Amino acid sequence: MTTTIWATIIMAILNNFFRSLPFALIIMVISQMGSLKLPLQFTFPYSDILALILTTILLFIGGKLFFQGALSEFKQKAPSMMALVAMGLAVSYGYSCFAIIHSYLSGQSQNELLFEFASLILIMVLGYWLEMRVVTQAGNAQESLAPLGIIISPA
Repeated sequence: MTTTIWATIIMAILNNFFRSLPFALIIMVISQMGSLKLPLQFTFPYSDILALILTTILLFIGGKLFFQGALSEFKQKAPSMMALVAMGLAVSYGYSCFAIIHSYLSGQSQNELLFEFASLILIMVLGYWLEMRVVTQAGNAQESLAPLGIIISPA
């Protein structure tokens, strides 16, 4: 791929991060984090429902990249990192939905994973952006060494 295409992909990943950031920060502030009470944590009646709605939006914004990548990997019959991250996101989201619904139906409090889910999305998108940036820079360095007759072979 050309440098322009890679630059477009890298910018799209970074834009994905910045679109996910406000949702994730709100989720982190209004969701429970186990039995810990953080100084900037605001809970109110039905805050877990609001956090779940925002998490669903975050799943479609930030998680879309990983689910598309996982689908591509499964089609090629070669699951890799994207499949693993997508499965982690799906299980975390599914358990949080179950925990919140169960707590309202049974009256027993359950620990949901919305705080962890939001932080996982941010870390994974940012990590993927860094990975693509490094891969692009390494490819550019290899291309600039090629006219000099220097051949770099993988170890």
